[in-house]
Amino acid sequence: MSRADEAVVVGLLGLAGDPQVDAGVRRGAAQALEQLGRADEAVVTGLLGLAGDPQVDAWVRRAAAQALGQLGQADEAAEILLGWRATRRLMRGSPRRAAQALGQLGRADEAAEILLGLARDPQVDDFVRSDAAQALGQLGRADEAVAAGLLGLVGDPQVDAGVRRAAAQALGQLGRADEAVAAGLLGLAADPQVDAGVRRYAAQALRQLLDS
Repeated sequence: MSRADEAVVVGLLGLAGDPQVDAGVRRGAAQALEQLGRADEAVVTGLLGLAGDPQVDAWVRRAAAQALGQLGQADEAAEILLGWRATRRLMRGSPRRAAQALGQLGRADEAAEILLGLARDPQVDDFVRSDAAQALGQLGRADEAVAAGLLGLVGDPQVDAGVRRAAAQALGQLGRADEAVAAGLLGLAADPQVDAGVRRYAAQALRQLLDS
């Protein structure tokens, strides 16, 4: 590495790791380190520290983890992202970003497990639960456990209506039109005791499944 290149790497690591710097700038610095493609010890150590620090902005952590994956540290990056399931203090959008990064690292099964756990956890903020359900639909893992979990959310009157709508939308995106899912969505759409928005999303999801 030339002195000029080394100075750039040191500067980017300094920006990414500085808590006084704007989060968008820090994220951009982590992404620039990824683009440089240099996986030397200083870069990997710096990115690992960022990605694993719960005090760091979630956008910055996700960018650092994704950079690690692209620099050949996929296992380390995946373990950090998987660790996010242990905390309930997540920002809105964090589950989706973690899942996207895990999917890119070839760990979509673990991503689905994280997202389903978050979506079903009553101790998690409802906005985060909705994001987790939506991310499940985008992830596209249409296995039985995911479909059953989402259907359970849609049909649970104790769950926030926004979370239920997000779960119904995700079911439509997954395209798993088995008998249990279709019957469950039809029953919800036809039930006048169910929230009107949930009924509408259940009907839309059913139509998507029948058209797929």
